[in-house]
Amino acid sequence: MKKTKRKWIWFDAWDIEEFESWLTDMAENGWKLIRLNHWIATFEQCEPRQLQYRCEIKSKNQADNERIDFYEEFSWDYIGSRQLIDVFQCEGEVTLKEELHTDAAEFSDALSNLKREIYWRALTAVGLTLALFWITWSSLTLSSTSHFLDNTSTQLGWMLLPYYLILCWTMVRGMVHISFLVKKLKKGQMLNHRVNYRRRLHINRGVVGAVIVLTVVYFSFSMSELLETLGENQHPKIPENVSVLSLHDVLGDTFIQSGNGNHDNHYTLESSLLAPAQVELYQGGEVPGMEWEDGSGPYTPTIRSFGYKLRTEWLAERFVTAMLEDSFSSLSNYSFETDLDFDEIWVSQTDSASFTFVARIDQVVFQVYYFGMEPLEEVLALSVEKMRGFLDEE
Repeated sequence: MKKTKRKWIWFDAWDIEEFESWLTDMAENGWKLIRLNHWIATFEQCEPRQLQYRCEIKSKNQADNERIDFYEEFSWDYIGSRQLIDVFQCEGEVTLKEELHTDAAEFSDALSNLKREIYWRALTAVGLTLALFWITWSSLTLSSTSHFLDNTSTQLGWMLLPYYLILCWTMVRGMVHISFLVKKLKKGQMLNHRVNYRRRLHINRGVVGAVIVLTVVYFSFSMSELLETLGENQHPKIPENVSVLSLHDVLGDTFIQSGNGNHDNHYTLESSLLAPAQVELYQGGEVPGMEWEDGSGPYTPTIRSFGYKLRTEWLAERFVTAMLEDSFSSLSNYSFETDLDFDEIWVSQTDSASFTFVARIDQVVFQVYYFGMEPLEEVLALSVEKMRGFLDEE
């Protein structure tokens, strides 16, 4: 039984000269092509021999079987097809009269079918690339904080974009290359069936290698994020020094925290591509010897304090807009306030013991839910200092 091997076809459909030259070179090294599909060529071991190969564009005006039978009368054996291309093989040297095409202009007409197909694919690739870029970029202006805080909302688009750019570049290159071949044939010059194919071979391998590297990086990044999420503590303890406004900042040492590292008292650090610093503080407790103004019981203030540092001030502005429009934030009753200490400040106050605000200084955004008797003005003044400190943090 003769030995066979399969090799990946590293040439695109429009690399006609390079593909033919590669097949001839394989035969001279003792490997004869016996079948192929779009991606894989199968070779059978043989004595080194001189075999010629030609790529023929499928014709819309002539049945495949009829054309194949016609070529076989001139010693051209049909081997297989790669989509729009049929591959034929002939033993020994080929004279001009024995060529599949002796008229360069006639062959250029045949190549026009492939040219039209490649043009449509190239335009589709460019269109998809532009559409993906627009969708990914537009996600930054959508009214959802998840687009800023969660990588999964944006990373898929940004991860896919390099693939589409590579596809776009490949198809545009094909469009240019096939136009060059058609122009060459129209000048009366026949194709070079023994062109040096190695440069194109290395370039195409490099492109595929880049795609593989991108894929590995993407899945490694996704897996590391998943493992990190599974292994993290859902209620990390509150450290002594925090980056956002806390009840200790407002009440000082009079406040006693009710536990640590639980549902009511925890401190979370997160990060994303657009918001590399994210802090969430949930804190509650009691001020001994002090009661609510209405006499309902011991004074037990609580705070939910969120701090975010965006990549740029432009992103921070859009993040504030997203927070105000996010239905999950219940910010529909917020009103814009004028305060020179903030670039912008939005406040919602239900009663004297409950208020919420969203504030921005440069690229830092704070969102605070406060339930306590301290006045809004006092809490805002303390927030300014905290926000400036957060801005200076590395």
